[in-house]
Amino acid sequence: MDSAVDGVASVDGGPAGDAAPLPGDAGLSDGPNILLLIADDLGVDAFGLYGDSDGDGVPDDGRSYAATPNLDGICREGVRFSTAWSAPMCSPTRASILTGRYGFRTGIGSAIGREGGLDVGEPTLPRIMGSHGYRTASLGKWHLGTMGDLGGRSAPQTMGWSYFSGILIGALMDYEDWNRVENGELHPETRYATTANVDDALGWLSTEQSDAPWLLWMGFNAPHAPFHRPPDDLHSQSLDGLNAMRSPQPYYRAMIEALDTEVGRLLAGIAGHNDRETVVIFIGDNGTPGRVIEAPLPREHSKESLFEGGVHVPFCVRGPGITGGRTSDALVHTVDLFRTILDLAGIEPTPEELRGLPNDSLSFGPVLTADTTGERDFIYTESFGNPRGADGRAVRESRYKLIVYATGDEAFFDLQEDPIELTNLLEGEPLSAEQTAALDRLRAALDTLAP
Repeated sequence: MDSAVDGVASVDGGPAGDAAPLPGDAGLSDGPNILLLIADDLGVDAFGLYGDSDGDGVPDDGRSYAATPNLDGICREGVRFSTAWSAPMCSPTRASILTGRYGFRTGIGSAIGREGGLDVGEPTLPRIMGSHGYRTASLGKWHLGTMGDLGGRSAPQTMGWSYFSGILIGALMDYEDWNRVENGELHPETRYATTANVDDALGWLSTEQSDAPWLLWMGFNAPHAPFHRPPDDLHSQSLDGLNAMRSPQPYYRAMIEALDTEVGRLLAGIAGHNDRETVVIFIGDNGTPGRVIEAPLPREHSKESLFEGGVHVPFCVRGPGITGGRTSDALVHTVDLFRTILDLAGIEPTPEELRGLPNDSLSFGPVLTADTTGERDFIYTESFGNPRGADGRAVRESRYKLIVYATGDEAFFDLQEDPIELTNLLEGEPLSAEQTAALDRLRAALDTLAP
């Protein structure tokens, strides 16, 4: 990949400065624990902190949002990225984090069904970090395939995780009546799934006696459908008399609150398991589902679409050595977590560890420690093989965005003037010189990432 070289974004705060060393730069023995929190189906439009531009604690649009004090704390105390993209569906996002490679390289461009999955030859974070002394565990949702060489119920271990507990498919039918897979073994489960994810994470930490650092991937099922009423002690929503089918938004908010409550329990429980400090990363895996997305975003701009409502996700990082309390406008993508996590751990992967394959991930580590603009001048996402969505590719810089659909149709937006993406500039007045130059840049960017 021809990486971006000229940053166009900025970080709120003082002037740019030299990047400080990341926590793991001094060597593996000093590498921090790394906790990755992935919310399933949570776009920025459903996360109130992103709607609070003046920082007074009240969203600007007056909408009702889930109360998320623990997730808000991660974002307020760390670095919050204002312009972070994922894939428009869960499997491609997970694959991008795990391998550092876009979907057109891994072959995963939509949600994986009964067939398909990651190739066993892909490089993965747990394989690389495990070989450098990190303990690794994946909790919650896998959804990267189980067929063939992946080994069925042992697929997460095949791809490098030393411990797995959760589900292998894309969604639960019932959060309190489900089948949990633990290291290849099936167990009927009645614990509320979000609670079970945290229970199992804390259980894994308590049984691990090593002083080695760990990587803990928390792939929560929540707040993915089915929309339901969580245990009452986990949320504050008033759901009495409401039907989840006719009024799904309050149930969706209750699930987000339950997730936040359990994240708080996880963060409290992590303290004391070893003397290392922990870097906490929080992201959404794709945008908000159409059933619960709210105005001004139209339903067709939700999850599975290439619009901002499908790919613009919350993305925050907090931890030792990170200069927090900032919002960064640097362009980042979930694919960049691969290199950044290795960077945080002080690991420089060898060509052999990368399996000799092209890698698309760029570390945003320097943004975490100083007021730098990041390495990207554009971010990219794609969708293919999705029977319910409009396949295509999208690319944006700080202001302008281009979508090129599989049909060849194009949509070009000025996100500064039209953040809801209602006006395709290619269908109106002739483009200005600035717009024409931006369109040319974005088309050229897509050319560098031709499948």
